[in-house]
Amino acid sequence: MKKKSVKKNLGKIITCVSILFALVAFFMMFAPAAVAEVLGKTQSYSGMDLAFGYVNKTDALVGTVETRIFSASANILTYILIAIGIVCAVVSLFGRGGKILPFIAVASLIAAGVLYFLTIQLCAPYTKLEGDLKDEYISTIKEQLKLGAGAIVGGIFSVLAGVAALVPLFVKSK
Repeated sequence: MKKKSVKKNLGKIITCVSILFALVAFFMMFAPAAVAEVLGKTQSYSGMDLAFGYVNKTDALVGTVETRIFSASANILTYILIAIGIVCAVVSLFGRGGKILPFIAVASLIAAGVLYFLTIQLCAPYTKLEGDLKDEYISTIKEQLKLGAGAIVGGIFSVLAGVAALVPLFVKSK
């Protein structure tokens, strides 16, 4: 009987670690997800900026340049998937939901981790400049955007949380 208890406790501990990793990934939405150096200034955009939109005004030779980052539903989906993964892991921690909830948690957390690494491809910069200057400015922003620490750490922790949520399925006693 003692061996069953140890396996059950190990499964719960690993699920708690998974939830902790998922919470770290979720709160990376406030850290810089993308960084760009445009017009000699370094601009950083948090995950919230990229998910829900952002307006930045920069002084340039042609006056004030207003850059907008429009929200992308896939960037919002990243945080929704992490929240779903956390909820499914918490419910499965209390022994509810059967065997399907841990699989939903794993799938949503790993998908969110992949979306974290696609943050740059999913953002849509826009500016009010006209003509060729507008196209050149937008292409410069897209070329200069690099993944920030928030997206990298969030992606790693989200994937780790997904893997950790999978482990209790194989450790649980019968």
